[in-house]
Amino acid sequence: MRLASTYAFARALAGLCARLALAAVVLVAVSVVLLAPRIALADEAAARAHFKKGIELYDKKQYAEALAAFQDAYKEKPSAGIKQNIALSLKGMNRLDEAATAFDEALDEGKDTLKPETRAAIERELAELSRSVATVRLSVVTEDRTPVEDAVIAIQPASPVGSKPQPLAAGAHRRPIRLMPGIYTFTAHAPGYPDPPEKKLALVTGQPVDATFLMRAQGAANGQGAPVLGPNEGLLKIETNVPEALIRVDGVEVPARGTWRGKVTAGAHTIEVSSPGWKTTTLDATVPAGASVDYPVKLQAIGEAPPAYVAPELKAPKKKKLYVAVTGALDTVSYRLGVPLDEPTPYGTRRSNFAGLTVGGRVGYLLAKSFALEIHGDVGAMQAKYKRRPSDDVDSETQVAHWQLTPMARFVGPGTVRFTGGAGFGIHGLVVESRLAQQGSTLTKQGQGVGFSLLLDAGMQADVGPIFLELAAFVNVHGVGAVRDNDPPEGRFFYASPATRGGLRVGLGIPF
Repeated sequence: MRLASTYAFARALAGLCARLALAAVVLVAVSVVLLAPRIALADEAAARAHFKKGIELYDKKQYAEALAAFQDAYKEKPSAGIKQNIALSLKGMNRLDEAATAFDEALDEGKDTLKPETRAAIERELAELSRSVATVRLSVVTEDRTPVEDAVIAIQPASPVGSKPQPLAAGAHRRPIRLMPGIYTFTAHAPGYPDPPEKKLALVTGQPVDATFLMRAQGAANGQGAPVLGPNEGLLKIETNVPEALIRVDGVEVPARGTWRGKVTAGAHTIEVSSPGWKTTTLDATVPAGASVDYPVKLQAIGEAPPAYVAPELKAPKKKKLYVAVTGALDTVSYRLGVPLDEPTPYGTRRSNFAGLTVGGRVGYLLAKSFALEIHGDVGAMQAKYKRRPSDDVDSETQVAHWQLTPMARFVGPGTVRFTGGAGFGIHGLVVESRLAQQGSTLTKQGQGVGFSLLLDAGMQADVGPIFLELAAFVNVHGVGAVRDNDPPEGRFFYASPATRGGLRVGLGIPF
């Protein structure tokens, strides 16, 4: 009985443990199901944040930082769209072969999801990059032309000397391989097959180069052996798309048509391929000592146009229309002095030359490519010293403060260095203070007045980065008849109205 009871208790305990284990499994499964959407949402939110940051950095032309942000976004949520932005960042960094590879990956990953306009944009980018990047299309097949899916390709550039082979990711050779122009050695390896002979290809921009690795079964013949090379010799293979094409190496016709392989002296050689009805092609080839170099040559039929290159549409930068300029000038004017300022006989015949400085500015708006309207304003001060009477021991001194406000029309020529000229009518004001020498004393007279103004200028402008500089000569014809003495009998300070002020002006402008 005791044994039976113990046995029953053990069975009950085992059943309880089994039920607890089942409950734990169910609980874990439910937790995973409930948490999975949250994890996915968290990944998507992180990807969006990284992507937004990448866009902001790319717009600021901070391409390296943008690349890092896009790569972080791709890790969180891989997509063809993010891969496209990775490619654009690489292009901005001038890593053109990597950019082309990334564009290829975007096309491959988005073959079922990319919009037609996005696919077309990527293809335009690849067409543009093909002018700077070489393209290789590799295939790895068995003797019955069956593709070897698990083959691994390694690439070794000829320079810098001592570079190590770089293996591609498994299956990467099924897409075009993008490289900068140069000489490269390609090797292939696949489990269960002996390694085929390496291929050394000289790559140039333009048409893709096609190459095939033939994987033979263990023990199969390796075909014709390679020629024995001297210490300063290499193998050169020229393969064309026209079987009857004539091949010349360094001006000497080779004993074969369409395709030729033979020993040459190591160094640079000139290859010429021609055939009736086809455009003659000439290219330079470099063969290192002890190396075998393949040069595929694709002839173009006469009258056959190369594929059209459609450049991405670029919008011209919008011309800034509003501008502000600050100016400074050296100016001079000759005034005929009136009775309050002079005492010669007859009155009003003396002229005195005034000179000074003027500062100002203008605000303008381009109504057309070469025509603008603007408001010009400036203030300045001038002075002159003279003897009222020959017997005076002390000079009299007259100071003139002036201002003007003038609407103007301006012509602006084309180019970064250009002619400019302007004309306008406005108002001009004068404030005069004169200290006149008397016998043993000084008499002070003050007066002011406002008259019309005609302003003309002509000179040159030059763009310097975001600003422009200008140098111009100007003439300011202004009325002076209204400038009178503040004290009775209110005589005119200046005769011969209008007067003409002239000078040289420099300016600095900022377009908006």
